[in-house]
Amino acid sequence: MKKEFECDLSTMIVVERPRTNLNPGMQLRITEKKQLRMNGKLRQDVKKRNPSMKFRFLREEDVKKIALENKPDAADIVKFHADGSLFHADFVRELEIRGYHIPAAFLVEWDEKKNAWIGVLQDEVPNLSDVKGIVKKANVKKNTRNKTNVKK
Repeated sequence: MKKEFECDLSTMIVVERPRTNLNPGMQLRITEKKQLRMNGKLRQDVKKRNPSMKFRFLREEDVKKIALENKPDAADIVKFHADGSLFHADFVRELEIRGYHIPAAFLVEWDEKKNAWIGVLQDEVPNLSDVKGIVKKANVKKNTRNKTNVKK
């Protein structure tokens, strides 16, 4: 083994599991493209209980809670696509007007008594495009650095 890889594991510090929930359960994400997107778990549960993907879409005044009421025959319904998405610029505007950062996410649970999926807006949702941008910039700098060190 190369010398730089030698180490004493008994002196190393254990890195704990992340405290963030990497498996959030059912979730409705709001994208920068003004789409509402169900994650796989929510989409699977919705298709089981409501194959038509039609709901009454309700929100609280402050938009911190939403409900997808399982009433596919109501007059005022919205219909999600089979992939669990729905373009809804007006709803996204309501979030932005109140100062919420997009992308956003609602953690969702089924409420049997209300016959609805209830969603609660999450405070912090990582902007994955920002993370990708940082990684891309780091790779560009790394590649640039390597090119300048090449001897001809």
